[in-house]
Amino acid sequence: MSVGEKCPHCGKRTFHDRGSHRSCSACGCVGWSWQHPVKKVGKGKGNKCHNCGNQTLHAITKLASQGGGEYLVRRCGVCDFSCIEPTVAI
Repeated sequence: MSVGEKCPHCGKRTFHDRGSHRSCSACGCVGWSWQHPVKKVGKGKGNKCHNCGNQTLHAITKLASQGGGEYLVRRCGVCDFSCIEPTVAI
């Protein structure tokens, strides 16, 4: 794999662009800037954004929790609203 940017968590040069976010292949850290557009999210409209009301809230990645569950990270392609939601109701 090519060399990425420096990871803000572990400091290794393994922070790679995944489309709508960056993730570290070494430690799993995930992040994005406001200038990082929402892209590579697949075809079709997203869910309704809670902030702007558009159908542009797309799932960009899943995160595993230490307890075995998963969380879905969503970002809006219009207003950059972001949310992290459990994949199973708590």
